[in-house]
Amino acid sequence: MRRVCLPGLAGLLGLALLASGTAFAADQQATPKADAAKKTETTKKTETTTKTETHTANKPVAGEAATTETGRKTRTRLPMHFGRIGLTAEQREQMKAVEDKYAGEIKELETKLKEVRAKQATELHALLSEAQKKALAEAHAAAAKLREERKAVVEKAMALSAERTKEVKARFEVEKKKAQAAVAKIQAEQERLHADRQEKKAVKEKAAQKEAPKTETKEEQKPAEKTDKK
Repeated sequence: MRRVCLPGLAGLLGLALLASGTAFAADQQATPKADAAKKTETTKKTETTTKTETHTANKPVAGEAATTETGRKTRTRLPMHFGRIGLTAEQREQMKAVEDKYAGEIKELETKLKEVRAKQATELHALLSEAQKKALAEAHAAAAKLREERKAVVEKAMALSAERTKEVKARFEVEKKKAQAAVAKIQAEQERLHADRQEKKAVKEKAAQKEAPKTETKEEQKPAEKTDKK
């Protein structure tokens, strides 16, 4: 009985080990893929969050006015859509306090960033040859000239537009006065015709009133004469 059962148990154990090995291998293959998918998803979320923060960090929202060192008043800059969610006055005050809390640190970082960029530009410029430096200066000068020319074109176009608008407005005023004069003339003519009709009507009524008593007198006199003859 033992000789019969042992081979059977050995076979079962072998099958179990084979199945466990297969499952373990499958898990080992699936785990890196799942980890990679999770890392990719996490990276995408992080990039999206970073882009959103970068995009919304400098969006202006109506808020309390803040006073700068020069005495000028500037509005607080909160993330995008903050002004559309019904912030209370208390929330605005709290947000202003948060902004004031980090204003100095942000200013220091911005100053440091400018200094680092200036150092970077200096080192990059030092790597150029004299011919390249000259070409770079000419490129900067050409770009500045182009900006000035574009600015001049825009200003000229705006001036022409303003002049044309003024001319159109003047013409409109002239045509408006002509139309008003024509309407006034028509109204005066209508009033004159109405007055003439009223005058003619009054003359006719007056004439009718004058003729009416004469007719009655003649009719009254005739019966009186007949009575006397009788």
